Amino acid sequence: MLKRTISFIATLVISFFVIVSANTEICSAASAQIDLTADSDEIRVGDTFHVFINIESDVAIGNFEANLTYDDRLMQYTGGASVISGDSGFLKISDMYVTEGDYSRKYSLEFEALKVGKARIEFYSRIMVYDFENDMEMPVSSNVLELEIKPEESASTDARLKSLQVYPAGLNPEFAPDVYEYYINISHETERLVVSATPYDANATVTVSGNENLNEGDNNVVISVLSEAGDIIEYKIKAYRESAAEEPVPNTGEKEDRPDDYFELLEEDGRIFAIFGGRYEIIKPGDDISIPEGYKSGTITISGITIPAYIPENNDQSEYVLIYAKNEFGNMGFYKYDRIEKTLQRYNDSSWIIDNGSKADNDKEQDNSSLTKAVFVIVLLCGLCILMTFITVRMYIRLKGYKDDDLD
Repeated sequence: MLKRTISFIATLVISFFVIVSANTEICSAASAQIDLTADSDEIRVGDTFHVFINIESDVAIGNFEANLTYDDRLMQYTGGASVISGDSGFLKISDMYVTEGDYSRKYSLEFEALKVGKARIEFYSRIMVYDFENDMEMPVSSNVLELEIKPEESASTDARLKSLQVYPAGLNPEFAPDVYEYYINISHETERLVVSATPYDANATVTVSGNENLNEGDNNVVISVLSEAGDIIEYKIKAYRESAAEEPVPNTGEKEDRPDDYFELLEEDGRIFAIFGGRYEIIKPGDDISIPEGYKSGTITISGITIPAYIPENNDQSEYVLIYAKNEFGNMGFYKYDRIEKTLQRYNDSSWIIDNGSKADNDKEQDNSSLTKAVFVIVLLCGLCILMTFITVRMYIRLKGYKDDDLD
């Protein structure tokens, strides 16, 4: 009897240790897989095509609710199952009160291709598929359907402009269909350009951007032409808007009383100085000086004076630009100029470095460390539990007067 008792206790302890120390296996609940497919690999403008919603599950499927989105600029929903409603890029599927469960289900949707482009059809927000037997919601996985709508076979590929006019300035050089870059100068009073562009092909689409709310200095105007077949040609105009004229300030020979944060440019004897809490001479960096990464050479106009500047490569209209200058102590370097607040400060390249990955890496290391500690504590507790059980049994035996030989 004693042997059986000890054996039973030992079995319980060992079973507990195995369950805790082994990897926990999560019982997989019933789940569903939804696949979005199309009935054609080649879709052209004007074609009618079908998209299918295919649901598969290892248990009988009951009710189903979901929302589907699509690009209504490129395609139009023309009909489908009675449980599907909506338009304008948003469809609702509500198949409720199902009386008979099945392990697979299929819904059909019909669309018409309207324009050339790449369209996406995907589920939006929560997808609800229910187990028919117990009406419990199941985990669902789904895909995104990407469709490429091609032009009609007879569509024109001509994306050239037949004419291009800009008011109130003339293009330099004169317009030619195969010339894609132009320059214009406009007065400070001009805040908007009127662009008239006519394509060779009447079915081509022309869009204009960057011609409104012009800034002082350089502005980029882009005329984009999309052919019927989907080809694109861009005509670019660099428009330079002059700065506002400033009334000359009489030189009285006395130093003006201005605040330290007042910024302006002064030209003296062919040299240009920036005044901002000090006096900085604008100079050209030597050949041994590298332009900071991410910047390109350009110009800005301040106080009616144009100076060399270094502008972010991906944003010609950035609020911040760099200038190279020498301070009153003869030290030379790059300075960051704020176009909005008109401030100047020394440029520190390292201050612009952002480590986006460090936090995520640290969090991951902390999680791994916590998991390792938890496993160690569990194993240690299990070992202590076995040891305490063994000691308890031995004491029980001795208290009852058994000898070690009695256990054999």
